[in-house]
Formats: sequence, structure tokens, C-alpha cells
Amino acid sequence: YDVAQFGNVTITPKVGVAYLNPTTTDNGWQATVGVGASYALTKNVALTADYRYQVGNDTVKQYNGSTYTAGVKVSF
Repeated sequence: YDVAQFGNVTITPKVGVAYLNPTTTDNGWQATVGVGASYALTKNVALTADYRYQVGNDTVKQYNGSTYTAGVKVSF
């Protein structure tokens, strides 16, 4: 859900889980939290940027860390 809008910029929280099944360690769940922003260029096109931090239990600790993404969102 969008939590704030400042002009053409919309801020959205990100929360989720990921299940990892790596071949070198035990299976494990990871929690993900972050924030995203989108900037509307037109009614159907927006630039997006997201930050997510992933953290899990000790068995999948090597997969902890930050992810940054950027893109273009097109609505039909």
C-alpha cells in the first residue's frame, strides 16, 4: 500500500518472506523489509526505485544483505 505521496512521487513500504533452498546449506526462511518509490512521468509510465534488506536464520546467513533496484513501470 502506498503510504505517502509528494507531488509525482509515491512512497511504498515493502515487507515479505523468501524461502531459500541452497545446495550448500540447510533450507531456510528469510525476512525482507524495505521501501520503494515511484515517480510518475505520465499517467501510464513511472520510474521506480526500491531498497530491500533481507535477513534470515543462521543456516542461510550468507544470503543476508541489501538489494537496490531501479526500473520503469508501464501500466496498461
